[in-house]
Amino acid sequence: MSGSKKVSDVEYRIDFLTNKLTGFFIKISSVTKSGDDEKLIGGLHHVTNDIERLGDYAILLFGETKYMKEKKVKFLDQTKEELGQIYKNISEMFDLGFDAFSNRRTENFKKISNLHKIVKKQITTTRNEHVVRLSSGIYPVEVSKSIYSVLFSLQRIADHIVNIAFSIRSTTGSKKEALKAIAMEKKRMQVQ
Repeated sequence: MSGSKKVSDVEYRIDFLTNKLTGFFIKISSVTKSGDDEKLIGGLHHVTNDIERLGDYAILLFGETKYMKEKKVKFLDQTKEELGQIYKNISEMFDLGFDAFSNRRTENFKKISNLHKIVKKQITTTRNEHVVRLSSGIYPVEVSKSIYSVLFSLQRIADHIVNIAFSIRSTTGSKKEALKAIAMEKKRMQVQ
């Protein structure tokens, strides 16, 4: 099976499951009386949508790769190295984020948050470096669309991973809200 077919099949399954889970969450929420249950269902709904968006960005990245091959658009080795570092950090975020969500663990929140900051900084640096390379004539203008598309997708993937991880302490996956909730939990435990 080709890479394109695999990505499409996985995205189809993610979309299918998202629709089924959303319908299920709506049914459950109509009979739920507990505020805690409503928060959990709301959080799961947000996570389902975040996972669905990860699939969408995988499709966008795959499409951009296909476009680059067809148009013979190539990144410089420096750009490939920069993207490789960003990918490495996002992969680590992915592992830590899904571990946090699956096991309801907050221990790696700080590491996830730090990696997110690093990724954002790396993306900004790569964008800025691209402008310098473009201005100096190292890159043709045609490369810009691909670089910006890839960087945008990687940024959004990192953002959705953060939402998934932090959803265990914030219905919307807000990093700020989740860290505040953890701080309050620690204070309550110190008082007891």
